[in-house]
Amino acid sequence: MPWPFSRKKKEPDPDEEFQRSEVLAEQQADAARSADRIADEMRASLGRTIYMVYDPDVQDTFVDDKKPILNSMLPAFSFLNRTTNIDEKEKRLLQLEYEQLKILAELGMKEEDYETRGWLEQEAFGIYAMGIMNDAEGGWKGKLLTEQIKKIITELRQPEKKRSFL
Repeated sequence: MPWPFSRKKKEPDPDEEFQRSEVLAEQQADAARSADRIADEMRASLGRTIYMVYDPDVQDTFVDDKKPILNSMLPAFSFLNRTTNIDEKEKRLLQLEYEQLKILAELGMKEEDYETRGWLEQEAFGIYAMGIMNDAEGGWKGKLLTEQIKKIITELRQPEKKRSFL
């Protein structure tokens, strides 16, 4: 029988270690599923209006493990940029910044990647960026999403004279 206050470390039981790692892995998987479910619920709560600014297929394009440069471009192409309010001068500045981003992305590509598909992606991102800037100019898309328009119809009539049958 070992001493109760022994300084020797108890050897970990391999079965206990395995069970702990399994529980930890399951908890992490639950947390990931929960985060996905919350994101889906948030999109569902916004209804159809979310698709006025958010395109999941385009956003997923920027989350590509094979192309780390796209991950770093995500903030520039965030759907939230559509809901900002910029004026004409800021729009022109943003156009120049997107052009600079395009040039830097092209410089970082391998020649064969650029020749096969890279140039096409860059042109598509340019069109997408133009849409972002047009939506943000004057806060158009932000206003469209946040304003509620109520239609009130008022009819004015002359009161009818009472008829007497006497």
